[in-house]
Amino acid sequence: MAVSSATLLWDEEGVNTLSDNPFDPTFLGEFALGENSIQGTINEGGGFSADVFTFMVPSGMRLETMRITLELEGTDVPGAHFLAFKDSLGAFDDTASLLFATLISSALNGENILELETDGGDVAMGEGLPNPMGYELPLEAGEYTLWFQETDQTVIHYTMSFGVVPEPRVLVLLLVAFGYALKRRIRLAS
Repeated sequence: MAVSSATLLWDEEGVNTLSDNPFDPTFLGEFALGENSIQGTINEGGGFSADVFTFMVPSGMRLETMRITLELEGTDVPGAHFLAFKDSLGAFDDTASLLFATLISSALNGENILELETDGGDVAMGEGLPNPMGYELPLEAGEYTLWFQETDQTVIHYTMSFGVVPEPRVLVLLLVAFGYALKRRIRLAS
């Protein structure tokens, strides 16, 4: 699976298998400015395996996009691929921090999932549990955890790409510094 102009943070091919336990996700570290990609496979070898990972968006940055590309070995069953996202590190034992829970298909390949699910998604969490809270974009710097799982036996190869952008105040400071440096260079050249 090819990744275009993105930093590949994790590739499950070989020995780098992501956790399949919603109570013990793999920590991927801090995402960098730009596109940060993860490549994985779920349901390899049969069964209902999941990929669960956690990451951080650094201070001064925001999470703006989450795009997914699915390649299936078999028929794409609409709404059979479960995706949940929360705004804290660690286990999925607290639905109060759940931003969204939804069912997706390859029809959403390349779409910004974060933009589509701002209402909290389409999966109810069950009796007595709070439903996902939804959110506004872009998401602030902080800690996030994602759970991706197939609900049938289909093997899915996927790429997830997360777009991290600077906060507006950081961008303004960079532009001011660039302007100052350019003005100084012009003054020194004359």
